[in-house]
Amino acid sequence: MSERNSRDTFRDKRGTAAEQGSDEDYYPEDAYSPWKKGNVESFMSNLSKSSGLLLVIIGAGVFILVALFVFLPMLHSPTDTKPVAEMEARVKKMEAKLTEMEQNYQKVAQLALQEDKLDQVSARVDRLGASTTQRLDQMTRDLETLHKQPAPVKTDSASKQPAAPSKPEPAVKHPAPAKTESAAKSPAAPKAEPASSPKPAETPEKKASTEKYHEVKPLETLYGLGKAYGLSVDELRRLNNMSPTDTIRTGQKLKVSK
Repeated sequence: MSERNSRDTFRDKRGTAAEQGSDEDYYPEDAYSPWKKGNVESFMSNLSKSSGLLLVIIGAGVFILVALFVFLPMLHSPTDTKPVAEMEARVKKMEAKLTEMEQNYQKVAQLALQEDKLDQVSARVDRLGASTTQRLDQMTRDLETLHKQPAPVKTDSASKQPAAPSKPEPAVKHPAPAKTESAAKSPAAPKAEPASSPKPAETPEKKASTEKYHEVKPLETLYGLGKAYGLSVDELRRLNNMSPTDTIRTGQKLKVSK
């Protein structure tokens, strides 16, 4: 019985202790609920105070991300620099070719200018040659006209000069008379000369063979050719059907025989 009583008392003590512990551990929900008016206002004030710090943290994170995107391509391995080096080499080659092309173009332009100048000089030389030949021909014509003019007769000087005394003619010696014997002999009759046969007429082939032609060389004039072949400038023009204004050219064949 004593053991049963002790057990009952232990149970009673244990139950009372459990009830006391449950009363002490109990907290009302209303006192610590976050949705109460005072608790919500305190939470919002704490959040507004910490918003500046949050913005700073977000900005720093964005800056770090941008820096990573910008600087990561620059931190490639050395194997990635080969295409860049090849492109730089190609660009340098293209620049060298462009400079060479510019130099060649300048040389071609200079050559074209020199050719134009040479053409102009040759044209001037041709014009000067033509003008000089015309002047020489005009001078030769003037000289020929001067040579053809008769010299003026000096009547006054001829009348003033006394006539030269005529020399006495020497006496003509008459031959001695021939002997009678030679006179008696009759002179022999002269031999009759054979009649000369008429010359055959010249054929046109022979005439053509007798004609002479001269090929004009550089710096030759009609006056010089006329002197060489004993002809006048007018005769040379007439033989070659040339007008007074016509000029001769190098390589031209002129008839120089009458």
